[in-house]
Amino acid sequence: MLQPSDVPGQDGKGALSPPITVAPTTLEGARTGQQLAVELQAERCLNQLGLKLNACVSTFLAATSPLETIDSTRVHLAQILVNELSAALREWCALALQPTDVLSDRPTPNEPPAATFTVWAIASSDSHTTAPLPIAVGQTLSDRDLQSWQAYSSASSWQVRHGQAAVGWLLLAPVATAPHERLSEAESYLAQLRPWLLEQSCDRFCSALLQVELIQAQRQQQQELVARNRELNQTSQLKSDFLANTSHEIRTPLSSILGFTHLMREQGFNASSKRHQEYLNIILSSGQHLLALINDILDLSKIEANQLDLFCESTAVKAVCETAITLVREKASDKGLTLKLEIAPQVDTLVVDALRLKQMLFNLLSNALKFTSKGSVGLQVSAINGGLCFTVWDTGTGISEDQQQLLFRPYSQLVNAEANRDEGTGLGLALTQKLAELHGGSVEVSSTLGFGSRFTIVLPLVPPMLASGEDKSGEDKSSEDKSGETKCNEEKAVERSIAQPSSEIHFAVQAAVTGKGSKVVERLQAGNTSHDNISQISSKTTKTPSRSNHLLLVEDNYYNAKLVLTYLSRLGYEVTWVKDGYEMRQALLRALPALILMDVNLPHEDGLALTQELKRDARYRSIPVIAQTAMAMTGDRDLCLEAGSTAYISKPIDLKALAQLLTQHVKLARD
Repeated sequence: MLQPSDVPGQDGKGALSPPITVAPTTLEGARTGQQLAVELQAERCLNQLGLKLNACVSTFLAATSPLETIDSTRVHLAQILVNELSAALREWCALALQPTDVLSDRPTPNEPPAATFTVWAIASSDSHTTAPLPIAVGQTLSDRDLQSWQAYSSASSWQVRHGQAAVGWLLLAPVATAPHERLSEAESYLAQLRPWLLEQSCDRFCSALLQVELIQAQRQQQQELVARNRELNQTSQLKSDFLANTSHEIRTPLSSILGFTHLMREQGFNASSKRHQEYLNIILSSGQHLLALINDILDLSKIEANQLDLFCESTAVKAVCETAITLVREKASDKGLTLKLEIAPQVDTLVVDALRLKQMLFNLLSNALKFTSKGSVGLQVSAINGGLCFTVWDTGTGISEDQQQLLFRPYSQLVNAEANRDEGTGLGLALTQKLAELHGGSVEVSSTLGFGSRFTIVLPLVPPMLASGEDKSGEDKSSEDKSGETKCNEEKAVERSIAQPSSEIHFAVQAAVTGKGSKVVERLQAGNTSHDNISQISSKTTKTPSRSNHLLLVEDNYYNAKLVLTYLSRLGYEVTWVKDGYEMRQALLRALPALILMDVNLPHEDGLALTQELKRDARYRSIPVIAQTAMAMTGDRDLCLEAGSTAYISKPIDLKALAQLLTQHVKLARD
């Protein structure tokens, strides 16, 4: 039973007042029957309030329908509070609180309450009185509104607190009593219990509201975990699909390479045999297909990791388009198709990565030729507002609407009777779309089954990142800076065209080469030369080297060394082959080469460390070093150049690109 000393008092404005004391009647500390009845009524009110609040929380906890939102539950809790208090105190009652999540994101105890509150609930219409001021649910009350409310003698307010933090107000309007009318004993005692009843009711309401907010937070966290698990499962599935598709795509050309190589070894290679020449062409084509697949995978990986750098510069559109047409002209001729190029007169230049633009056009033209058996394939370039459109059209079989949904999905190749399944990698269109998006553009498709297709690359005249950079600076660069930047871009473009492997350039093994032969080549072609014999033979040929054509090859892989030695010897170079850093130092003591080809991945000491050692030694500092490595990710080229390499070429080595590098740097060394 409630004791008088346990009832803390507060005045009508929420301030603490001395504990309530009740005057004894016949016995000290005894209460009258009316006072006991009032206490029981107050406790009954609190119990009923608690039961209703708990029922509301339980309903929210069990609700699975999306219609059951937290906002409606909050309002329901507020309505229960004002209805129960209004019935117990026989007063009009309204509740105004801070915005939602006032308890889970409540302010610190010393922080002042918010300046505005929103009315959440008003006692039902059967209340014993009406509000002295017009107040509606959803209305926002300011500090001035609260002061106006408190200014009425018949109105009062009670601050709702959660712990030490103020979160809102209860607005009350008791039944007006005539001045001469005296309160009954029960009414007088109820007035004394009023602060305690308000405090206990608000505490129960805040506890229920906090439970609802915690439940909602747990639900959101659970939904986030479910979504995250779903994403992880999708990622895992995509990874599995990627590995499966990649394995299939890589094994297909490898099967041809290994199989036909095995056939030629079993049959004994005959250079004059047309069948063996056909085998070599198949091996070469399969190797180029494999290289193209690896390059596409690397490009996609770089794009997904935001590591693909674009080298944008002012580019002549006509030159790039003519190059792309040239690359596919032989394939079109083999199929009896006509190639057409149409460029609008007003089209001149475009700020773009020229190599990537050529790559996109080559992909689209190759696909058009793949799905066209008769008629023609064309490239049309037109100007639009703020950009250019590159449209590749064909008179082929066309693409159904269902298949169009799969066009830009990696490894998806359309089933078509005119196309060979083994042609292409299934990555060309996906890569083209991503490259266009990197330039701030897009790829559009229109096709009708049986009437050909049109793929359009839409590119802005200036990529967004460059346009925003110019707008941000607001100043023009000096002519000196511009010329320096142009020179830098040109150098980067040249380096990329040389260093980056390209499936568009055939290996130079089949090409006619000039230069004197050597005994080294004859011994290598015989196929019975050991590792040591090659090293000895090449060393003998360089005891008295000609400074202009003497090269030092640092390579631990026998087959790669044999390829480079064979090719460069046919070009007239005298090559010394060493397998590691120790042999390199010994060779340098015998003769100084005009250039060093340095493999990065070497036993004991890697090529980068050896390059740094050479650049620290005054005797070898001026010798150009070309790094050759199987690394092809972003930053690998920079690592080689920072170590002191003059240039960089990635494996598998494009022999023509290697010849260009040697011509450039050996000439520089000679000069």
